Amino acid sequence: MIIDGHLLIATPPDELDAYGRFLAAHGRNKGWDAPEPLLDSLAKDGVDYGLILEGPNRLREKFVARDSAHLGAFAAVSLRDLASSPAKTIADARARIRDGFLGFGQITPYREGMSLDDPPLLALFTLASELGVPVHIECTCSVGAPTPGRVNTPLYDYETVARRFPSLSIILGSWGGTICLYEMTPELPRIFLNVYYDTYSPVDAFDVGIMLATTHKIIRSRKILFGSGSPMAPRRLSDYKSADVPAEVLFGVLGNNYRLLLGLP
Repeated sequence: MIIDGHLLIATPPDELDAYGRFLAAHGRNKGWDAPEPLLDSLAKDGVDYGLILEGPNRLREKFVARDSAHLGAFAAVSLRDLASSPAKTIADARARIRDGFLGFGQITPYREGMSLDDPPLLALFTLASELGVPVHIECTCSVGAPTPGRVNTPLYDYETVARRFPSLSIILGSWGGTICLYEMTPELPRIFLNVYYDTYSPVDAFDVGIMLATTHKIIRSRKILFGSGSPMAPRRLSDYKSADVPAEVLFGVLGNNYRLLLGLP
């Protein structure tokens, strides 16, 4: 079973915030406009299930309703709404899970001017812990060229959250901004026991094979979750399949790890 755990739905231009318009102007805000082309792309690549992480909730629901056997979604949560109307936003988020959403994400704290330990986010993490669902957090590598879409996320923030919510399943985008490599630090694997890594990278030149061959020796391979960022990025399944990793590791990365995490059949 192959699961693509990072799919993007197009947000209508009139619903984009200032940062969204900035990304769109630089070609960094692409998404699927309709369910059928997305489902066709999954079938063409031999992907059994796709998980939607970006786009308005109403459109996520529309896509999933089109074919819930092959599509699922995390629920978007506006951190601005969470700060201004915490009780209502938490109640709405709780209802989203009751209605069939599989978790919360992609959460974008640094785009929205928040740190991971701000009270509104702590309330969301508390809710996710209570409901037993994961939270997907956007992050990128904090070093390198200041390209559109890069967010400066202090790596120690993730450790702070993992310590405070040890049972919460946290999924970090883009390999956790490379914090996965820091699990060579002796105490970090214990602290990051329930921290997972989405493999989506917006950089075309990123060597997936080398990263996978390296990380599976450092972190528990059950924590590596395949995500493409389609349609903004290609799936590159051939790069995964040709990586120098054991077959059982690849089996987990390409689908079984997500299946177990989300309790999918």
